[in-house]
Amino acid sequence: MSTTDWREKYTRFALGLEATSYGVLAAAFQVVDMDIDLPPIGNRVQDTGLRATQFGGGVKPVLGGKDTGGSFEMRWVADGFVGTYDGTSDVPGTDAGVVGITPVLIGWALGSNAAGGASHANFFKGGHLSAAAYDATDVASATTAAITTKTGTFTAGQLAVAGLAVTDPAAWQTGWISTQSAPGGPGDVLTLQRASENAAPNDSDMYPSVTAWLASCERESLSLRFTGEAAESAFDVYGLKPASGFMDWKAGEVPVCGLTVEFTSWAFDDTGALGGLSEPAAFTQLPDISGSNAGRVIIDGTAAALADFRLDFECTPHQEQNHSEVEGVSRRVMDFVPTISFAQRRDTADSISGGRDIWRQRWKASTPVDVQLDVGDTPGAGMSMLAPQWIVMEEPTMEWIDGLLYNRIVIGPYRYTADTGSTAPADTTLRVGWW
Repeated sequence: MSTTDWREKYTRFALGLEATSYGVLAAAFQVVDMDIDLPPIGNRVQDTGLRATQFGGGVKPVLGGKDTGGSFEMRWVADGFVGTYDGTSDVPGTDAGVVGITPVLIGWALGSNAAGGASHANFFKGGHLSAAAYDATDVASATTAAITTKTGTFTAGQLAVAGLAVTDPAAWQTGWISTQSAPGGPGDVLTLQRASENAAPNDSDMYPSVTAWLASCERESLSLRFTGEAAESAFDVYGLKPASGFMDWKAGEVPVCGLTVEFTSWAFDDTGALGGLSEPAAFTQLPDISGSNAGRVIIDGTAAALADFRLDFECTPHQEQNHSEVEGVSRRVMDFVPTISFAQRRDTADSISGGRDIWRQRWKASTPVDVQLDVGDTPGAGMSMLAPQWIVMEEPTMEWIDGLLYNRIVIGPYRYTADTGSTAPADTTLRVGWW
C-alpha cells in the first residue's frame, strides 16, 4: 500500500472565525498565504501518584484535557487589497474578497469593532474595520492640511484618501482625519492630523479606505487548519487568540507582519477528506518603503530619516476557567501593550539643551510626539499608520548601524483626545489604515 508523506514545503494554512462559540471549530475556512510554526499540541498529564508494576517498568500516564495556552507564530508579507481592486466599484469592508489578510488580522489583534466581524463572512470582508466609501468628484478644494468635501460622509479618526484615477503619485492625497467642521454634512472640512505630501486637485474623488484601531473589546476566536498534499493530511487547532505581534517596516524593504497566537484545543482530521493544497486569494503585496513608493515617516510633522521602524504589541491573556466549556476554558480576556521602536541618526543638527539631545529631553519631560508612517501611491497597495501622543517609554540608547551613530528610541501610547467626537476610531492611540 502506497502512502503520501506530509512535507513541510507542501503545507497550506486556512483560517476560520469561530462564530458559534470559543474553542469550537469554525464551520468555514479561508486559505491564507503564510509561514506558520507547528503548534505544541498535547494533553495535560496528571500526577496521580501511581506506581510501577514491574521492576524497570514505567507508570502509565493519566491524561486530562487537551493543553490550553500553547502558542505558535504566524508570519507573512504585508498586503493590501485584492489584485484586481477597483476603488470606484469595489467596497472594502462590505464586499467579499476585497480586503487582504493583513487588514483583517491586524484589525483582529488590535481589537477593532469585534461585533462588526462576528461572522466568518463579515470577518474576512473586514467588517470589524472602519470603512470610508468612494465618492466621485467629492473634493471641493484641498490643501495639504485639509480637504473640503461636497457631500461625502466621513468619521474622525479614519484614513482619508483623495485623488484622480491615475497612477501619478502627485495626484493622491492621504491623511488621518482629526477634526471636522460639519460631520456628516455638505461642506465638511476634514482637517488632517499632519500635513499630507500632496493636495488633491479640485473635483477629485474620495477613495475607499479601511482603518484598524486599538480597542479594549474582546477578540473573537479563530480556528487554524493545517493541510498537506493528501486528502487525509489535515489537523486543526481551535480557540486562537492573539498573544503578541509585530509590523516591521525597514527602509527599502517590503513590510512584514507576525502574530503569536495561543490556542485552547486541537484535533487531527478523522474523515480523511479535509486535506489537500488550495491556492490562496491573490492580494496585492505592499511595496518596499522608499521615496519611490511614497514612503515616509514623520515625527511631529517633520520627515525623519530612520534606519528601521517596528511596531510590537503584547496581548497578555487571562483565562477564565469554566467547567461547562471546551477544555475547561470559556474565554480569554486581553491586556494590550504596544510599543514602537526605531533608530534615528545622530548628527550636528541635533537640538541640545541642558546637555541632553531632543530625545533625552522628551524622555525626561514625558513630552508626547505624533508619529506617522506612509507607504504606497496606488489604490489597493497603500498603507498608513498613526500613533498620536506617544511618549518615550525607555531611556534612549546609542548604537552603531553600518558605521554611523544612532539613537534607539522606544515609544508607547499616552493619552489622546483631540479628534472631533469620541466614536472610534476617533481619539484612539493607534491606527493602521489601508487604501
